[in-house]
Amino acid sequence: MTLAGIGFIWAKKKGAAAWEARLIELEQYKAVHGDCDVRTKTSLGRWVSLQRQQYKLWLLKDDDCTLNEERIAQLEKLGFKWRLEV
Repeated sequence: MTLAGIGFIWAKKKGAAAWEARLIELEQYKAVHGDCDVRTKTSLGRWVSLQRQQYKLWLLKDDDCTLNEERIAQLEKLGFKWRLEV
């Protein structure tokens, strides 16, 4: 097995490729932990938190939003929660 085969990212990716790489990380996280509730102290957790922030912008139809319907559907297919219950 190679590092690339287990999802190791050699360099920072930009744009859509970076988003897709994080989505794959989230899929792997869910396979291990059973949910998408990643701790925010990790880089993946910060990305998850950013997606929730972006979703709020999407709901407001803000031009600065980086989410779109396709990305939202991909996250929801994983069982992503847009709001965490406290």
